Amino acid sequence: MALAQFSGLPASAVKQNLIELEITGDPGAAFAGDCRILTAGKLEKRYRIQGKTPAKYWLPAEAIRCSFEKSSLNLRLIGRISRGGVVELRQESPPPMRWLSMISIGPWGAAKGAASAARPLWQ
Repeated sequence: MALAQFSGLPASAVKQNLIELEITGDPGAAFAGDCRILTAGKLEKRYRIQGKTPAKYWLPAEAIRCSFEKSSLNLRLIGRISRGGVVELRQESPPPMRWLSMISIGPWGAAKGAASAARPLWQ
């Protein structure tokens, strides 16, 4: 399964069950991290994601868990998880926090997020 990053959502993707992951904040802020993607009847898979803000990804998944590290403590990252046009979670990692972590609604319960100075334990 490949992660898709597009400037616009293709028409064929509208028919699929996709989670939209958007990373914004300070323009050009670099980030890198992992997303664990859960799909029906399959084991959770881990994918490495890195980029610069703004970035948008459409993930073919039932649920996701992501943690991103900022390239600089002075930058701000904002993560948003949406499904079907409905925002499940918006989480900000302001300076001086280094990590942005987010979990969508899924088998583990409600969506939640955190900003932290150290790598999160629940990634």
